Amino acid sequence: MGSPYAEHVLIAELKQHREFDRSAPCSPANHGGHTKTPEALAELAASIAAEGVLEPLIVHYDPWTRRALIGEGNHRIWLAEDAGQLTVPVIATYTHGYLHGRAGPQHIVPGEPRLRPEMPHGYFPSAFRPSLVFPPWYFATPPARPVQFVDCEPCLGGR
Repeated sequence: MGSPYAEHVLIAELKQHREFDRSAPCSPANHGGHTKTPEALAELAASIAAEGVLEPLIVHYDPWTRRALIGEGNHRIWLAEDAGQLTVPVIATYTHGYLHGRAGPQHIVPGEPRLRPEMPHGYFPSAFRPSLVFPPWYFATPPARPVQFVDCEPCLGGR
C-alpha cells in the first residue's frame, strides 16, 4: 500500500458500498456487470490470489450525506473475496454531488464519523484515512495510529 492514507477494510462491510455487483457479466438484466474478458479476469484473479490487492480501492465519501460508494475497485473486491481475503486496502476521497442519484440509503456510513466538515466554511480534506469516517467494526484490527476527532482548523492556518 503506497499511499499514507490507505488502510485495510473488511470486505464484508465494504461490499454494502458498491454501486453495482461486478461479479456477473454485463447484460440487459445486469447493466452494472463487468465487461472484462475472461482472460483479463483470470489474470487479475491470479495476481490477487498470489500477491493480494496491490492497488487500493477508492471510496468516494460525501460528508454532507454521510454516504460512501466504491468508485474504483469493484472488480478487485469480489475477486479478493473469491481468493479468500478478508480485507482490501482502501483510500477515501471527498466528493460532493458525485454521489447524487448513485448512492442510496444502503450506502450511508453507520456510526458517528471522527472527521467532519469544519464549520462555518465547510472545509473537508480531499483524501483521508478510511478510519476517520468508517466505524471501528469495518476493520479487522484497529488502525495503526490512534484515531481521534480531527480538527481541520490547523489545516487552514488558523483562518
